[in-house]
Amino acid sequence: MTLTAFLKDRRIPIAVLLCATVASCAAAAVISRNAALTTLIGATMIAGIAVALAIEYLPRRAYYRELIGTVEALERKNYMAEVTAAPGFEEGRFTHDLLRTANKAMLEEIALYRERETEYREYVELWIHEIKAPIASAILIAKNYPSDATDKMLAEVERIGDLVEQTLYYARSNSVAQDFLVRETSLEAVVNPALRRNARAFIERRIHLEVEDLDVPVFTDTKWASFVVQQVLANAIAYTPTEHASIRIRGSRADQSVVLTIEDNGCGILASELPRVFDRGFTGSNGRRNVAATGLGLYLVRKLADRIGLGASISSVVGEGATVTIVFPVMAQALPAASAASLTES
Repeated sequence: MTLTAFLKDRRIPIAVLLCATVASCAAAAVISRNAALTTLIGATMIAGIAVALAIEYLPRRAYYRELIGTVEALERKNYMAEVTAAPGFEEGRFTHDLLRTANKAMLEEIALYRERETEYREYVELWIHEIKAPIASAILIAKNYPSDATDKMLAEVERIGDLVEQTLYYARSNSVAQDFLVRETSLEAVVNPALRRNARAFIERRIHLEVEDLDVPVFTDTKWASFVVQQVLANAIAYTPTEHASIRIRGSRADQSVVLTIEDNGCGILASELPRVFDRGFTGSNGRRNVAATGLGLYLVRKLADRIGLGASISSVVGEGATVTIVFPVMAQALPAASAASLTES
């Protein structure tokens, strides 16, 4: 609170007091006809007004300065009323009590929505586990009775399985720490499960696959990191050309990190769309031509990469393809605090 703002807020009482001071001085001048006495009365009343304003202003300025400093230092601003003491002036105490009441109601509302979100997520996870059984049965039946029809059906059922798995990881993306275990592994152990999961697509689309230098140690959770790679591969496969398609996967060492690049020779991404490809639901001009595009694959890549301590970026040239870069730490100290903690606990 500045002095100017304080005085402006009290301009009417100040104006009334000044008018009373002028009136008192005028009355004293008429009655006593003593200029010195009139001046003394006026100076005393003005000094009294100034002292009263100072007594009122200084505690408020100190309180609001402390309040602003506390809010700026807090990571969770909603705890402001809980960590600041009530001020010494009445209107401040009244406002402070109102803030605490409102904050309590807000926290209760947040707790309610968190409980609902947890229940919904648990239901989704339960449903996914239940649906996996009939999907696995359908895949087994199709493999036991091979034919052109069952081969086509098998491809669609596997696609359903991929979407179900994507749903599971999406549901768990805000609670990665509950199922996150960091171990020293290799790029090969991360990439191979994703390659096996996309084997049918590689064969059917006759995609030329190049894999280089994956025998490199990294620190990560193999399951979560493999899913990230799986989403990148699925996106690359979807936009490779129908002829002479190729995908190149390569590992390389960098300073305190290992870089995995996944490069395709697809249609590429417009430069104007590159900053938005990791946004949820964004499909871009290419996705509009692909009716199966959901805009969730690369969104999950960035979100999960951030959660498990990886870096993810993309570059592209229209007509030449796109390159996704995933950066892995080579030591536990390079992981975020939550990730490193899980390594220590394990």
